Amino acid sequence: MWFDSPMLYVIALLAGAWIAVSREARVALQGYVVQTIAVGVLYLVTAIKTADPMIWLALVGLIALRILFIPWLLQRSLPRELYLQRQSRELVSPAYGLVLYVILSAIGLGVGRRLGHGLLGTDFGIALAVLLIGFAIVAIAHHTPKQIMGILAADNGADLAVVLTLTRVSVVADYAVFIDVAVAVVCLAFLVIRLRMYGTSHAHDLHELRG
Repeated sequence: MWFDSPMLYVIALLAGAWIAVSREARVALQGYVVQTIAVGVLYLVTAIKTADPMIWLALVGLIALRILFIPWLLQRSLPRELYLQRQSRELVSPAYGLVLYVILSAIGLGVGRRLGHGLLGTDFGIALAVLLIGFAIVAIAHHTPKQIMGILAADNGADLAVVLTLTRVSVVADYAVFIDVAVAVVCLAFLVIRLRMYGTSHAHDLHELRG
């Protein structure tokens, strides 16, 4: 079924690839929303199975902070032209980047299979792959809004791993992750605004900062 755990993890991984290959921040943000919805459905399935009110509370926080607040914040804080700007400069070419993402996915799945057996190992491997892809986006992209998307994708990867241990992880810790990411996005949004004052949103163009 579409809401089975393996399918949702695969959707999250494909959404990570969507974010990675997107040339516009607007399209990358759409991929992030799809990825986060997949994580939310995993929370929902776990909450229904366990009937744990704390997991329901974590689900409410995920919807409020990650699906609603963060996309709204980005759309309100960043200049709209950044969403329509098609980036053309990255550390590696799109073809090599795609190969890199495939390699990172294979590494994540391999480590997951080492750490766990069967379906649990596969799910953990996909979570690790999403995390690695998110970090790779941050490292490769010179377009600052795209780097924000990479941080958000990496956070979703970490949250995919948390879902596997929701019955043993305090909801307080989960909320701490949500809030930490929200604060990071706010800081990066203001950073992009400051970069625009220098006439660019590409970190590659800034060789040094002077006070």
